[in-house]
Amino acid sequence: MSDFHNPYNFVPTLPRNSTGDLGDHAPLGHHVYHPEHYSGWIEVEMETVTPLLIPDAAKAQEQNQHKSFSVRRGADNKPYLPPTTIKGVLRSAYEAATNSRFGVFNKHDMRLGYRANAKAGGNVVPAVITGNSIQLMPGFTEIGKQGEPAGKPATMYAAWLPKYCCKKNPLSYLSGERVDGKFVYAEIELNQHFITREKNGQKKRVNNFNFWRVIELSEQKIESLASPKSLSQILGSDDSAPVENQPHRLVKGYVVVTSQNMAQKNMPNKHDERLFFVPQGHPQAQKLKQQLTEEHKQQWKELITNYRQIHEKEISIQKLIGPPALKDTTWSKHIYDSEPELKNGTFTFCYARLDENLNVIGLYPVMISRELFQQPPCKLLHQSLHQATSIEELSPADRVFGWINAQGKGAWKGQLRISSVNCETNESAAIQTFRSGLTLAILGQAKPEQARFYVAKDENGTPLKGVEKAKGYATEQQHLRGRKIYPHHTYWNKLADYWNTNGKMNPVPHDNKKYYREYIGGEQTSQNRTITEWIKPQTKFRFKIHITNLTAEELGGLFWLLDETENFYHRVGGGKPLGFGSVKLRIKEMELRDGEAWKNFYQNILSSSPALYSKNDISAIIEKFKNATSQSYSRHNNFDQVSFIIALRKALQGYDDDLPVHYPRPQAKPTSTDPRAKDKIYHWFGNNEQGMQGSGGRQHALPALQESGGLPYEPITPKK
Repeated sequence: MSDFHNPYNFVPTLPRNSTGDLGDHAPLGHHVYHPEHYSGWIEVEMETVTPLLIPDAAKAQEQNQHKSFSVRRGADNKPYLPPTTIKGVLRSAYEAATNSRFGVFNKHDMRLGYRANAKAGGNVVPAVITGNSIQLMPGFTEIGKQGEPAGKPATMYAAWLPKYCCKKNPLSYLSGERVDGKFVYAEIELNQHFITREKNGQKKRVNNFNFWRVIELSEQKIESLASPKSLSQILGSDDSAPVENQPHRLVKGYVVVTSQNMAQKNMPNKHDERLFFVPQGHPQAQKLKQQLTEEHKQQWKELITNYRQIHEKEISIQKLIGPPALKDTTWSKHIYDSEPELKNGTFTFCYARLDENLNVIGLYPVMISRELFQQPPCKLLHQSLHQATSIEELSPADRVFGWINAQGKGAWKGQLRISSVNCETNESAAIQTFRSGLTLAILGQAKPEQARFYVAKDENGTPLKGVEKAKGYATEQQHLRGRKIYPHHTYWNKLADYWNTNGKMNPVPHDNKKYYREYIGGEQTSQNRTITEWIKPQTKFRFKIHITNLTAEELGGLFWLLDETENFYHRVGGGKPLGFGSVKLRIKEMELRDGEAWKNFYQNILSSSPALYSKNDISAIIEKFKNATSQSYSRHNNFDQVSFIIALRKALQGYDDDLPVHYPRPQAKPTSTDPRAKDKIYHWFGNNEQGMQGSGGRQHALPALQESGGLPYEPITPKK
């Protein structure tokens, strides 16, 4: 198998162009049954077609930060499904079907960060922020036009401070007490760093760059040079040596410690911390002290906030002391200890990016830092799709399902209510128990920083293919991909044993292919969960949808989502990325009347006032919804050509190829029974970033839902 589908995708969001009953306006109210508006109830049967996860969080068991869940049960000991769960499922689908405003879209007003190229670390200058000023500290080195150290070979800005390079460090000052941020005096020595290059079959040792190395450190002023034996010789370094005929220097500066935040197996060369310093009389002295502006403060706040949001779950919930992908590491201090805001009196160390005139245009907590995109996500969402700020701006989903003003006062309780959800299948047939528990695969979390997955080229949700990641969230002409949705997994339908699990990853054969049980996890960790029960396929539930004063077009959107001829699979509960929670919804009975019919019904209780019931009635109402949608969003007045309808239909019906569905990962080895054993998700994304289009890296974007095919296992195009 050469391709796979990502578990989530997006339904495009077009700028709202609807008028009339699918447009924005205030609801009519609940105080009376209005003419030409429907009220009553619709009874719906819900049948599970894949196992359903409704975990009982109140009875969760935890051991070594790993949680186990049973099924939430009601008083009758059958599975209990909260009405709010059903309402949430219907609202998400209804928002997409009517291209309504986003019901929830907050905390997206700050720019997101992305992992910058490691080479960018050579173009930032050490700095210290004191109060409202930025003091650049480039050492003795002049700053180049792009922020790089000038000269050949270039001399690095900050002095290297040996700390992790040997068991007995000659700089005893660094051991014991916390020294980060201390103002010190130092004796430094100019060193040259070597690399080995091969040319015409011969290896040659060449000078890569120069750097200053601290050989003596004290809180007291050093009065004279001790001229000791070279520290490079003491440390036994074979990739550096002192520059001949260069005298030692006496300087004063600040100790900056970031700790061993790199795994020694992955970054064995982490051996030094840094000394930030700048001598008096530096040739660029007039540019080395600059004003800390509000723009600098905002950029710093957004960057630190982004760092913390990315790792919030790992630190606050999973209690991890370092990145889970790397062993023997700790978090960099800016993730948990840096000031999120640069206030008056702030004293902190950082790195500064400069423009060609040496003006500070960015501040970063570490040398190789995340960069910020140019625009926050909210700027890429058309204003007509933002949450309503007044009752006059309510879109169809707001009117039908309810609305709360996120920016102030105002609320609407909605015109739809879900009754109690009753399980009609007996307990033994509805719930499957796992005596030893079933550990699930790790579920990912939203990462909108992956611009090629979340950003579109245009309002139709066209994928952002073959561009460097810095060009995501770049301009307000770009758009968000749309509403996130978890398409139904279809391939399991052809695999009779897919959900008949023995807890192992043994592949299921079909048509000379092997399909892995993607939902089964490995070792129990703080990142995954174990279930002791799930709700079986073919379990049936029943509930009523009570509605008040819906127009034909508003009701038609709801009917379309419940239309059996569309063969829709809605997604309910947990574990959607793993294929859980696909259900079929069917209308069983209903009693609906418009306002005039209800008036007649109550005026003469003995007379028969017909209720809306037949399939012909339903079809006619659906047609009104389709016509209103196509008139607003289709050039050719064709409902089936509306982009968000095409995508939503594809998601609810499921992919029509037989590709597996899972998070991105490189190709599994043929002999492996668990393709996730060694190949991690970050490997795929790392490979996808390498090089530009046509020169090694293909930079794949998430395909649109309406496109055929999926993502490739190997995102690297071999170089010729």
